[in-house]
Amino acid sequence: MTKNEKYWQARTAQRMWEHMQSAEETADQVAKVYAKASLYLSREMQDIFKKYVEKHHLTEKEALQLLNTLRDRTSIEELRQRLQSSSQKQEIADLFVELEAPAYQARIQRLQELQTQIDLVMQQVYKQEQAITTAHYIQLAEKAYNQSIFDVQQRTGLGFSFSHIDQKQVDKVLKSKWSGMNYSERVWRNTRALAQEVKEALLVNLITGRTEREAAEMLTKKFAGGSSKARRLIRTESCYLSNQLEMESYKECGIDKYQYLATLDLRTSEICRELDGKVFLVKDQNPGKNCPPMHPWCRSTTIAIIGEKMLEGMKRRARDPVTGKTYIVPASMNYREWYAKYVKSDGKTVAKEAGSGIIEMTRKADDPRANLKFISDTTFDNLTISAKKKGALIIRGTKEAEEHLKKVGAAASTMGDILIFRKDVCISEVLEETHHFEQNFAKMNDDKGEPLRTILNEIDAKQYLLDNAAKYKIPRNELELTQKQLESYQKQLETYKKGGRWE
Repeated sequence: MTKNEKYWQARTAQRMWEHMQSAEETADQVAKVYAKASLYLSREMQDIFKKYVEKHHLTEKEALQLLNTLRDRTSIEELRQRLQSSSQKQEIADLFVELEAPAYQARIQRLQELQTQIDLVMQQVYKQEQAITTAHYIQLAEKAYNQSIFDVQQRTGLGFSFSHIDQKQVDKVLKSKWSGMNYSERVWRNTRALAQEVKEALLVNLITGRTEREAAEMLTKKFAGGSSKARRLIRTESCYLSNQLEMESYKECGIDKYQYLATLDLRTSEICRELDGKVFLVKDQNPGKNCPPMHPWCRSTTIAIIGEKMLEGMKRRARDPVTGKTYIVPASMNYREWYAKYVKSDGKTVAKEAGSGIIEMTRKADDPRANLKFISDTTFDNLTISAKKKGALIIRGTKEAEEHLKKVGAAASTMGDILIFRKDVCISEVLEETHHFEQNFAKMNDDKGEPLRTILNEIDAKQYLLDNAAKYKIPRNELELTQKQLESYQKQLETYKKGGRWE
């Protein structure tokens, strides 16, 4: 292996480490959701499990054996019936009498209410976990794809245009059941399983006579386990997504082979050690077989194989058809500079110019935000409820959302059915992005190529705001900004027509 090859392998491994760090940060956010849910339920559980006898009724083993005889291991009524019909031992008979005592009915009622609350709480945990992780995956997908192409161009010294990652490609990867279920289904399974475990544990607490403190410790332990499973899922899905988007970048660059690259340390699995250095065809890549992740917590990645034949093809691709010159990527060029030159162009990506896939529509952030009037959470919810009912995913105020919007120079953004907002938003920003969602939902101007589609939809959105200014009481400064943006897009349209490119 040459010194140059070692460098690029080390750089690729560093990329994966960065992806995993981002996954860890996302997992930390999700862990806070689980901790908050645990604390809430602990407070709701107060007084239910205050010690009411000197000794416990049954051991935990005996309690679990009793639950195993129930069809529904969370049913208090079924437990009562089982206790009533059982003649196994005196402790069970005593427990039945105590559960039937009038003084104990308040506890039973509160426990039943708490079981219902657990389901509602875990539904919220699921929604929050999905929103946080989806935002992370969207950002990771773009980064993995672009950085992989950047590495290819730096390795070869050739700069060439390429299609921006299509949101449909990201959605396809996220919805893929590469290991039996997609990530959303796994989140749902994990949260539902945790709800079941907690409800079962509550009955064990009831049967054994655990104290309030013991019950709280149980709850904390259960939610810590749920948080750990969420972290494992985020890490593994991040590995899967980043490697799949790198595969998409290989296809985009015309690369047909890749090399498996394992992180070699004491934690590396045997299967990854065995695959390290092996070469496979991109068209034959298969996660869990010859492409990471091979297992949960996998940290392996891949690197493109660039031979002489492949390099010649890239040179032809990078050559200007008019001048015959080849675009060069200087070795000194960093990722930010490359991104600005080859990915962004006046706020529009190469993909937009090429007309590929779902287009990101944005509300530009060139306004002085200190002068804006930000809306309340209630108003925000009211303005976005229609989009939610039609299947839109709303992401607001997360770290990933703020970073993405800052990067694209936007106050808000719409990509297909995903709407991204800053935490602090004004009414025109929310109205415009929900209107962009409606445009996507109706497939408005989908028959037009880029940038015509974007120009027409932006004009329509700005006009929508101006036409509904009185209805939504849009402030004057927001209307003035909207009018300026409308005029800018109208000029772009005129320039487009004059160029003879009208479709």
